[in-house]
Amino acid sequence: MRMWVPISLVLGAGCAHHTPTEHAGFVALLGNTRGESVARVDLATGALLDPLVPAATAGLSAPDDIVLVGDELWVSSGCPTGFGRRCDPTIPAGVLRFDARSGAFHGAIVDTLSTPDLWRPYGIAVAADGAFYVASFANERLLAFDASGKLTRTLASAGPLPRGSGGLNGPNDVAIGPDGAIYVTTEGATNIDGVLDFPGLPSEILRFDPASDAVTVWGVASTPAGGEAPSLVGIAFGPDGTLYSTDYMNTEILAFSSKGEVVRRAPLYTGARPEKAYAGDLVFVPGLGLVVAWGTDADVQQGAISIVDPESFAVNVVRPLGPGLQRPLGRPYQIVHFVPGL
Repeated sequence: MRMWVPISLVLGAGCAHHTPTEHAGFVALLGNTRGESVARVDLATGALLDPLVPAATAGLSAPDDIVLVGDELWVSSGCPTGFGRRCDPTIPAGVLRFDARSGAFHGAIVDTLSTPDLWRPYGIAVAADGAFYVASFANERLLAFDASGKLTRTLASAGPLPRGSGGLNGPNDVAIGPDGAIYVTTEGATNIDGVLDFPGLPSEILRFDPASDAVTVWGVASTPAGGEAPSLVGIAFGPDGTLYSTDYMNTEILAFSSKGEVVRRAPLYTGARPEKAYAGDLVFVPGLGLVVAWGTDADVQQGAISIVDPESFAVNVVRPLGPGLQRPLGRPYQIVHFVPGL
């Protein structure tokens, strides 16, 4: 019998700051977006291993979010996105299922053939009963599915311009909180007919109450000194219920209070900020901490992985910027779920 649980429960609880040698047995799985594969990284050495899912397997395109569901890895797949460029709707999109150990393809749990409203999926969140939620980025919708992959309802859509606070302005990551509510990051973007733009809309964390359908702006982030307007992307809950997010534009990780206020923030790199560096998704890993993907979008696209201690916010770059990870993100650099000994 398969156990369907939120990814935060799959990963469990407990954390401590570790040195690189203590990362033995932990393998990072992440969407190597421009490499069209699911990459594996040894966290003890930072070495890039053979991919779990080789390039373009089963039509995998620009892999983005990854969720561990029982013995399967669910991967969001679809057209590549980029500023000012239309997300090609003829490229099949869906949530693809692979064996988490062998990488064998198990079929799509949902795709554009069964669900035309799905256009460039990003974040995925799976509930305890097997129902799941997907952020459809290119048409700015939050979709709800039952355990079989049948669309049950559209929880939210962005609506026409002009928009303001509280809109589904570029939905990215999705998570189910300890309170049972659905949390969604918005990038502050628009996708009019699939064309990505950043017209100055607020980037926020929205909270959806599945019982009442009430939507509230749960969290916002200010612009850091000398930085750019934030663009929140990833979501991860710690074992104490703390919500962590990443700021794509400022290459930072942020911790929020229970009231949705930023209480801590730190860069994901050490030393000077690399040129055109952007943050990606994150995940809480028991025994490691907060593991975050980030990278650069300069002439040579490279990726990196950092581990952040949730108590001290000390940053350990376990895989420095380098080749092999080809912009491991769609928008953003999407990470991974970590399986000890995988």
